[in-house]
Amino acid sequence: MDYHLLTEFRGHGIAMGASRTLLGYAFLESRHERIVSLMRPDKTASQRVALKNGLLHGRDVEFRDMIHGVYTIDRRQYRVCRR
Repeated sequence: MDYHLLTEFRGHGIAMGASRTLLGYAFLESRHERIVSLMRPDKTASQRVALKNGLLHGRDVEFRDMIHGVYTIDRRQYRVCRR
């Protein structure tokens, strides 16, 4: 899952709503078993969105010569978060 917002659109709940919708589609319509999102440590707003949507930070990896946090959620975790 990946998204980018222009500065003037940040802080209005767009990322939260879009992420929630994408997760619902992925788990309920497309039947994916797990979603993975990579985030740089300086992207704290994106990390908050991920955590609020039930993704968990598991580890850090190097991707494109930068450290990224690996955030994941599986189908079971998604069902628990939706209650």
